[in-house]
Amino acid sequence: MKGGHPLPWILTFVRMTEGRSARLDDLSYLGPPHHERPPFSPQHAKRAIDCLGNGCHGNDMAFYTKSEFGPDCSLGYLARRIHQIGQSLIEPVFAAEGLSGTQWSALMSILAGRAATCADLARDLSHDKGATTRLVDAMEQNGWVTRSRASDDRRVLNLELTSDGEAVAIRCRDKIIEYWNSLLTGWDRAEIEKLIELMQKLRTTLDDALTEGRRA
Repeated sequence: MKGGHPLPWILTFVRMTEGRSARLDDLSYLGPPHHERPPFSPQHAKRAIDCLGNGCHGNDMAFYTKSEFGPDCSLGYLARRIHQIGQSLIEPVFAAEGLSGTQWSALMSILAGRAATCADLARDLSHDKGATTRLVDAMEQNGWVTRSRASDDRRVLNLELTSDGEAVAIRCRDKIIEYWNSLLTGWDRAEIEKLIELMQKLRTTLDDALTEGRRA
């Protein structure tokens, strides 16, 4: 653990106390050694135990309040800002290959098996039909994808990567992997895995709300 960061051992506490009431002596089982831990008062311990082990659930009360809401704690703002900054940082990778970030996302969606048709691609990228058509037109003109009508339903347009399309998608992917790894050198693996897990959980929550029509 670098610099006594509290996250990993707090997460260990959460896992230990799942399915039962937490006890104060649970804290004695947590690492790192006591002298490396950040201050954790009895009041902190009581709040953690009350919330984690004694029936406190996230749905029991609203998280946000009017007095404690702002950009630095807004999930929407943070997600948008992270996306904006991230895109600007990796844009040179795409520029060097002669494509845009949206085009690379589309190529990767097809490569990963998430989009086999134009309709699939529109859903995966949250594009409308017109924007998806223009996107596929441009990629087809560059020789990265091919379109063909399904034999059993002429309304369906199947998409396939060409060898050039697969090659450019993979070259960009490998450079982006290298760059992200350089950015995350100060993070513990457990932190990264937990962040990904929570982002996937939030994505599922939002997907469910969209499917159920629960708009603001």
